[in-house]
Amino acid sequence: MSRLKVVAISSSPRSKSITDKVLDTFLEGMEDKVEVTKFYPQKMKIRPCLGCWDCWLKTPGKCSQKDDMHQILERIDKDDVIIFASPLYIFGLNAQMKTVLDRIIPILECDIALDEHGHCIHKRRNSESQKALLISTCGFFESDNFDLIKAHFDTLCKHAGMENTGHILIPASGSTLMPKMFDEQWKLIKQAGTEFIEKGKLSTELMSNLSKPVMDKDKYIEIVNMSFKKGLVNKAKMMFEVIKESMHS
Repeated sequence: MSRLKVVAISSSPRSKSITDKVLDTFLEGMEDKVEVTKFYPQKMKIRPCLGCWDCWLKTPGKCSQKDDMHQILERIDKDDVIIFASPLYIFGLNAQMKTVLDRIIPILECDIALDEHGHCIHKRRNSESQKALLISTCGFFESDNFDLIKAHFDTLCKHAGMENTGHILIPASGSTLMPKMFDEQWKLIKQAGTEFIEKGKLSTELMSNLSKPVMDKDKYIEIVNMSFKKGLVNKAKMMFEVIKESMHS
């Protein structure tokens, strides 16, 4: 049995980002059953879309810009699974991921068509449906901060011929940096990769469990705010609070 081909786009501009670690942990759960091509758009030369429509009218299916985006387009057009991993900054996909999405127009046909519900769409040139999954992390505590990014992803899947297979949304992501506090969630994220391979999508229950903060809101805010303050004293206080909290969890 051939391995699934997965293209993973990890768009955090931060090195060793939380978003990228969540992505890698999810991929670990897939074990050797997938062939992964991973892209970091922030390290590539990808210019914004020009809105010139050359990819529809002059060179159908090919962008007129000669930059690194063609590497991602090739994989998006052919691979079995597409994973979009973006941190949440201003309540949506970050700039690097949004630039990538603006450049996927070549995979769509220019003619406007109607879907099964009579809604206007652009059909995919490659009619084979692909599975798509969203990964995002957010420093705020509440899961509703992901509402816009989730809606954007859901709409993308609907209009780009992708099967929406679920979301891994991690609020209160600062807790991932606290010793032992996030250990059980890392196991769940890895389990999500295994479940995806076995079932082809993530269950509602697992997605819900992944989005549950691992500590009290007030304590989380106190520790995170302390971590932004400079000085060894505050860092020592922060570590003390983390250790105390982990002993009671």
